[in-house]
Amino acid sequence: MMLITTLICALSVGATPIQKDSVSALRIEARTTVARLLPTSGNFVDIMSIAMPPRGIALAQKLQSTVAKNQAWFTEQLKRAKPGQPLAYHPNLGLTAAEYDEFLILAKKKTLLKTGQAPLKVVHLGGDRFQLSAKKALAPLDGITLDLAKSQVKTLRGTCDKIDRIKTPDTHAFPWDGYVWETITPLDVKNSKGRVLQFHIGQLRGTQTGIIFYKAIGLEKQTVRLIITYPLAKATSDR
Repeated sequence: MMLITTLICALSVGATPIQKDSVSALRIEARTTVARLLPTSGNFVDIMSIAMPPRGIALAQKLQSTVAKNQAWFTEQLKRAKPGQPLAYHPNLGLTAAEYDEFLILAKKKTLLKTGQAPLKVVHLGGDRFQLSAKKALAPLDGITLDLAKSQVKTLRGTCDKIDRIKTPDTHAFPWDGYVWETITPLDVKNSKGRVLQFHIGQLRGTQTGIIFYKAIGLEKQTVRLIITYPLAKATSDR
């Protein structure tokens, strides 16, 4: 069901980056700020997923059940779809036009739902370099290295070297502020090319809770979307 929802609505935990600051100023700010946004090494973090309201889930299940019987048609519709836009309504989706409109609205009403816990280590490599060490459910985060001096995030899927500030609106289901490092090659479904690689880190607004969202989308590899939240230390020296 999550796959169908993602393909149709292109949902994301993040928000449109804002670029009011110069890149150099943002890099300097992140270098002095991001270390305190990292989890305390060795502590358990909460694994989260993006959930829709129950009615939205019911409609998604109905849609998926129908689409599963006509995969060839659905795949063709995806190839024709405009990037970042939902599929146009069609009776083959298994919903009425009114139900599909309702589904698209509900799919945007995201909430964070805790699905598990796991330990995460943060290794200080010296200077402004930190590396994540994780296993099992958090395995996609293993080996991710933040080099704040160079303003780069290296992952097993590639390097993110473009930085932006993230500030979601107060109307967001879970408002948060922070940073994103990314590298994006336009997705080309027809030719099975393209990649989206993003590492978000920040703080849920009005709380002492940190958030990391790692997303890796490549048509040649399995899609990874992993969200974790955790209590923030009072100061970097507490780590």
